[in-house]
Amino acid sequence: MDAGQSMGSKTVGRLTVREMTIIALLSAITIVLGLTGYGIINIPPLSVTTLHIPTLIAALVEGPKVGMLVGFVFGCYSLYANFTAPNILSPIFLNPLVSVVPRVIFPLLAFLIFKSIFFKDVKFRLLVAAFLGTCIHTALVMGTIFFLFGQTFAQLTHATMENVGMVILGLSVSHGLPEAIAAAVIVTPIAIALRKTLGKDK
Repeated sequence: MDAGQSMGSKTVGRLTVREMTIIALLSAITIVLGLTGYGIINIPPLSVTTLHIPTLIAALVEGPKVGMLVGFVFGCYSLYANFTAPNILSPIFLNPLVSVVPRVIFPLLAFLIFKSIFFKDVKFRLLVAAFLGTCIHTALVMGTIFFLFGQTFAQLTHATMENVGMVILGLSVSHGLPEAIAAAVIVTPIAIALRKTLGKDK
């Protein structure tokens, strides 16, 4: 057993040392992306985010447990960002049901998509999982807003209750599609390299 295998097999609680290291690294990248402004691009009334990318990488390389923990950090940072640098929809995103819960759920679903694709080509599976995982992330966030905070959304955006669904759908497509494309392009090569380094696809 080499040093890398030994390090990866040691456990602290229910996590291996390698898993803890990856969680710490990708969580730090998430926070740095947010603090430097590279992770959030403001396109009113929402913010297009690349902050979900480290979460996707975590899930597709190390599995749902690691992905969900990095996603939790992502959600907590979103909560912090909406508190310290509010935008028009921050009153909604200050609720953890919107800012945190979807960020914990979507990496699990992205991982399940990756595992359920029958093609042997890992690159293709990662590409699809990153794209659809991002779409799911958008759907979870915006769906929660629609079903739980539709009236508040309408008030904040001056939409009517009759067309609030179409407004949310339009924003989901116009913001979510670029995020999904960016995720597929960025996540795929990084995840391939990491999985190869860690011996995931032998």
